[in-house]
Amino acid sequence: MGYVLLALVALLFLSFPVVVAHLLGRLAGFATRRLTSSSEKSTFYGRLASRCTHIGVGLFVAYQGYFALHPADDFFLGEFREVTQRAAPVDTKILAKYASYPDLHGDYCSFSRMEMSASSYEHLIVDLSSDKQMTERAAGHISTGWLSQPVDPQRVSRSFTRNDDHLDHHFFIDFLDSGRHVEVRVCVT
Repeated sequence: MGYVLLALVALLFLSFPVVVAHLLGRLAGFATRRLTSSSEKSTFYGRLASRCTHIGVGLFVAYQGYFALHPADDFFLGEFREVTQRAAPVDTKILAKYASYPDLHGDYCSFSRMEMSASSYEHLIVDLSSDKQMTERAAGHISTGWLSQPVDPQRVSRSFTRNDDHLDHHFFIDFLDSGRHVEVRVCVT
């Protein structure tokens, strides 16, 4: 029974953009036919406006859907800020990234491997070591990234975690042996 309800909700969710595109297309077609009613091609212009509206709404939905499934680098820099409660250094580059799409309850996990200068790396370690909200975890394990985003294995030299038990968010940052790479993980459950 639960799967049937889930399928109906998914069908309703997917049909919403189609209905909106259809209504906007009809409205654009109607308005164009009214504005060009003195022209002998008013029906042609109305259909053209309707089709262009359908295509435009379809492209907008596809664009939004793509970035919902494949977030931009700004999302992962925001995750860095959420984990460390500091802005990412200016020289930070994202090398690998993954984020699951939130489920019906809003639960998701994200992973990113970032590269920064050696001085930014050391400065961040010093800052987080003195931060009372961060807890240092055991290090020394090999990090291979995320299940669907494998990266070259590197040993973790330092690791910090912070939990927000009130919101049930779990934040992790691993400093890798390279002296320039960090991995940021966020799990919202």
